[in-house]
Amino acid sequence: MKKGTLIVGIAVLLTTTIGTPLSAAHVNAARTGVDWSLNNGQGAYLGYGSNNDAFMISQVGGVVGWNSNGTPRMYEQSSYQPQVASALARGKAAHTYIWFQVGGDTRLGDLAVQHFLSEVTTPKGSIVAIDYEQGASRNVIANTATVISAMNLIKAAGYTPMLYSGANYFKNYLDVNAVVQKFGFTLWDADYPLNGSVYRPPMWYITGQDSPYPGFQMPYIPGLAIWQFTSSYGGNSLDGNVDLTGITNNGYGQNTIANYNNTPLIGTATTTGYANIRQYTNTYADIIGSLSGNQTVNITAQITNGQPVGGNANWYQIDNGGWVSGTLLTNISAVPAAGGSAGVSSARDQLQQTIISGLPYAASDYSVDSFAALQQAMNAGRKVRDNANSTVEQLNAAMNDIQAAITQLAAPSVADTAAARDQLQQTIISGLPYAASDYSVDSFAALQQAMNAGRKVRDNANSTVEQLNAAM
Repeated sequence: MKKGTLIVGIAVLLTTTIGTPLSAAHVNAARTGVDWSLNNGQGAYLGYGSNNDAFMISQVGGVVGWNSNGTPRMYEQSSYQPQVASALARGKAAHTYIWFQVGGDTRLGDLAVQHFLSEVTTPKGSIVAIDYEQGASRNVIANTATVISAMNLIKAAGYTPMLYSGANYFKNYLDVNAVVQKFGFTLWDADYPLNGSVYRPPMWYITGQDSPYPGFQMPYIPGLAIWQFTSSYGGNSLDGNVDLTGITNNGYGQNTIANYNNTPLIGTATTTGYANIRQYTNTYADIIGSLSGNQTVNITAQITNGQPVGGNANWYQIDNGGWVSGTLLTNISAVPAAGGSAGVSSARDQLQQTIISGLPYAASDYSVDSFAALQQAMNAGRKVRDNANSTVEQLNAAMNDIQAAITQLAAPSVADTAAARDQLQQTIISGLPYAASDYSVDSFAALQQAMNAGRKVRDNANSTVEQLNAAM
């Protein structure tokens, strides 16, 4: 991310309001999206990396320490409201972020967040993220307390709090487990595995499956909800992001945050060898004890979506409150501690994970009908998930329908390619009326370059749906 242009010490209160928030029907299921600051401009054209982008996160302003007179050194982003208006007008889910260079100073952080919350024009429930990537103190406890205090203020104001940073900051300057335990899966990580232009998220970097670079994989980050995968999205100087949990639908017909799938259990297990006991379900967490080999322990809970260890994402809580990776346990014999209600809870968690598994699929890669079937199954699954009265059978049926739709995804047909080519042609035509005399030399030249490139893609009989959509 970029801070944008600083206007030090000046507070420009934004009063213009955005129209009625879009309903869920107007916003597609979130997959990929962009984040913008003043660097991305205010004009009619604000870039996206893909025609399928479903969300935009705009910087409202930021804080960079204190002024000499004892007031927060804040700056405003005049681009914020035009960017939000532009995104909403295009049917995108618009969200907000704040540059948060406050170190471990809770008072400074709180003053800044309170100030910028008064300027947020995205809907209640939408994301307000704090961008904590510079200026951390050496005191992890103070840094974490400052971040949690700011996120508490955002949540209390009726928005979805998120924390943006990179793996180094998450690992060395923050207790991210404390953040995730309090707010759920609300982390937004920047990690760019590829150089040059990137047109779609390289999901192999997260999953490790079908990787062109075996063994090269994203470091595990607890509670990851959004991944910023490039700063050259779609061949532009543009940040590209992928929503891993559906969180960018918040404020647009949904207000949920993914969390750990925690099922209370009663049972026992035996260690396969020496095993560390962790405070939480990942190796970020402190070691709070250890077990010897072939030791029998009592199990009190299971989490099925902790950090994978040897491919196993199951972690088990033992009776001292700590957690042990399922890879280090054998002879696991346990039953749900809460009877039938635990069965419903487990089925609901499994359905949520199945919905999440459907998010990375992109419309450009599949036929219109098969992709529409997946979207229909996922939307139906969300309704079943959010219905407090859904039974285990209904939850499992919704999960099976999504899995079946994923299995039945088909490659784009000739008709799909023809439709994409026609849409590109109409977009090229829409650019013809613009006259050089009405615009700056650079911006008009950029339009001509894009249109010429679009004509080449249009006229190439081998262009794919993805290439046609990207040119459009």
